[in-house]
Formats: sequence, structure tokens, C-alpha cells
Amino acid sequence: MLNRSIIASILSAVALASLVGCGSTTPDSTDPSSEPVATTEAQADAKPLEVAPGAPIKLTAKVDRLLVSPMGDVDALLLDGGKLVRVPPRALAVGAVSPGDSLEIEAWAPKREGGSHLFGAVVKKGGETLVDASQHRGPRGHRPPPPDGETARPHDGRGPGEHPMRIHHLGEAPPELAAISSTGAVVALIDGRDGRPEAVVLADGTTGRLSPRGPALDAKVGDVLTLTGRGTRSAAGTGLFVESVKLPSGETRELDKLPPRPEKLEKTGQIQRTLRDPFGNVDRLLLTDGTLVRLRPDGARPGLAAGQAVRIAGMGSDKHVFARSISTPAGASLYAAPDAPPTPPTERPKLEDIEVSAKITSVVRDARGDAELLLVSDGSAASVRGRLAHDASASLVEGAKVNVRGKGGRYADGASLFVTELSLPSGETFKQPERGPRGHHGR
Repeated sequence: MLNRSIIASILSAVALASLVGCGSTTPDSTDPSSEPVATTEAQADAKPLEVAPGAPIKLTAKVDRLLVSPMGDVDALLLDGGKLVRVPPRALAVGAVSPGDSLEIEAWAPKREGGSHLFGAVVKKGGETLVDASQHRGPRGHRPPPPDGETARPHDGRGPGEHPMRIHHLGEAPPELAAISSTGAVVALIDGRDGRPEAVVLADGTTGRLSPRGPALDAKVGDVLTLTGRGTRSAAGTGLFVESVKLPSGETRELDKLPPRPEKLEKTGQIQRTLRDPFGNVDRLLLTDGTLVRLRPDGARPGLAAGQAVRIAGMGSDKHVFARSISTPAGASLYAAPDAPPTPPTERPKLEDIEVSAKITSVVRDARGDAELLLVSDGSAASVRGRLAHDASASLVEGAKVNVRGKGGRYADGASLFVTELSLPSGETFKQPERGPRGHHGR
């Protein structure tokens, strides 16, 4: 059965690339996600925690607000002064913590935010442990030090802009998010990349997650907003993905729509091409009808080759499928996604700087129409993500010449890379914004 962290990851991979980092479990969405900064009425008096990068810190502080994910889980605690403590979904029992409670916290803080964002937290109240996320991997480069006598866990190997594709346990569709509208004064803004708010907290406790792809919110603490979108009202509070905002001026600003809800499905087709990730793993198939099929990189896949007719069972919508199993039309198994969660590899090949100049032969788009993958005439596959994908999509068409730069690997069937910069003969250049360390995903 899909648990809520898996559901959030599916939503991230299908369409919420680089949504706010404070929305879920171990990060990548959504591709390192942005590192948000909490702005509240009390922030002017807050001082950064003086700690070494990645070193554990201890503090006692009062809770200002509980942040609720669109799936209905408390996934972050906003403390007095604007510090943010990430907690895994469902780790904190409903009612265990309320605004005003004093908590003892031990956690790890990225250097970039001066200790404002805390990960891998052990949260105690009155000496009782409420959350122990000390074994959760924090943002890349800022993991908790391993216990004495143990070695650090290997790097998960995700490249710039790559989201974790947690597509195991695809046994049933995620619950449908309800239409929600909430009106209230802004009590906190959670800033993400480009300094733009990527989450907003209202006085009634509503937490709205904002897509970084849409227009800027242009709001401040104290403004009365109406947030409309899809999410969940639960005992923990209200959380939603915001699709439109009514501003104090009366203007309604459309932000970004969620993609179609993933559904359990089966389809048949013929493999046009197998696709490698930049580390060399075959993790996608492109069918002749344009369907992109995602695979677990650690699943066995004998017999998957161009020209093979296949029957696919999994989760997805339209032409985007997360495969649970693949067989021949006669029923012979070609692929089965492992039941267990992925095991981080002990080592990954080192990615190299790659530059490719060629004509685009195919543009594979995600469920919202943004370019996700460029196949070019020299056989290379270029993965585009996040803001770069959104901004460049309208200019990326078959037959256009493109120059892409990024990190990846060269293989017998062509190079595969994560794109960090893309330019066109017109002179247009698109770059992936710089981001902070990876946060916890919910995209």
C-alpha cells in the first residue's frame, strides 16, 4: 500500500519538480530542492545559530506554528524567531505539540542558512522523545556524523536537478486531494530559491505550498490572502498545493496547476528506445507512441530492448507511467519492480562535465507540458528539470539546434547528462538556478 511519503514522491516526480523543500520526507523531489528561509514577525530579533557546518546543535525553543503538508501530515515545526525544524511525515502524533509548547531539540543545520533550518531532529517535550529522525539523511553534504565505530552511509548519487523516483509499492492510487480555499492573514512566509516564497502560513494554521514555477506571490506578513488549491483538511490542520491566490488588492493571481492524479493503469506498446540516467543505469523506456515509462534502476530488466512489444502495469496518467511490471504480450515477464525500498549504492561513477551541440530529435514533456528530456541527433539524452525546464520549454522544439552543458556520463549508446545550462541559436540562454542543500520533499 502506498504510504504518504511514497505518494508525495510520486507527485514530485510526475509534476512537482522543485516544489518547496519543507513538504515531506528524505529529499529531491522535486533535483536538490531549494532551501527555504522562514520569515515571521519575530525574525528581526532572531540570531543565527553559531554552529559548524553539519555539526549537531542543541536548543530549547517554543513552537510558533505547525506546518501541514498537502497530504495532511505535520512535516515541519516553525519555532519562535523563524527557525524551521523538519520532521518526517506521520512521525509527530496529532496533538503531541501545540503552538507555545517548549521543546528540546537536537538537530543538524546547513551552513548556508546560518542554522535557520534544522534536519535529522530529535525533538523532546518535557524529557519525552516525540520525534527521532536522527537516522534520516539530511541535505546532501550536511548529514549527521555517524555513530562511533560506524562508517557514513554512501551518497545517494542524485545529480543536479534530479528527483528521487520512489516508485516502489505502486499497489494503489493515492487518495484524491480535495478542493480547498482558505482566507487569513499571513503569519509566516517560507522563502525558497530566487528569494521567492514557496510556502505561506495563514493565521488559521493553513499551510499553502507554492510552486516556484509560477509568478511571484508579492505578499508580506500581515497581508490577508485567500489561497485556493487542492489538499487535505485533517486533525493536524489544513495543507494545500496553492493554485491561485487572491491578493489584498482584490487581484486573483493564478499560480500553477497540479498534474493529473496518478492512477493505476495498464497499457501496451512497443519500445522505441531504452534510456540511461547519467550514471549509466537503464531507468526509462520511450515507447513508439511517445509514452515515457520509468523503471527502478535496481530492478532486473532482461529482454527490454528497442523493438520489443510490451505490456506495462503500474501507476501514472496519459503518457507518463511508473512501471510496476512489464511483460511480453504473451505474458513472459521482462521486468518487475522490487518490493523493498531502494538500497543506496555503495558507490557511483563520477560524473563528468559534458557539452553537446546537436539538433533536437524528440522533446519528451512531463504531465504539465514542460520539457523533461531532450533526445538529440548525436544519440545523447539530456534531462532538464525545475526552473530551467519551465523557462526553456516553449523554445524547445524538434529540429531546433541546441547546446547543452551539464554533468553526466558517456556510454556506447550516447551521452546522458543533467542539464545545468542550455542555449539556442537565437542567443537565448537558460541556466538552472543555484540552490541550497537538499531539503525534505513533499513536490
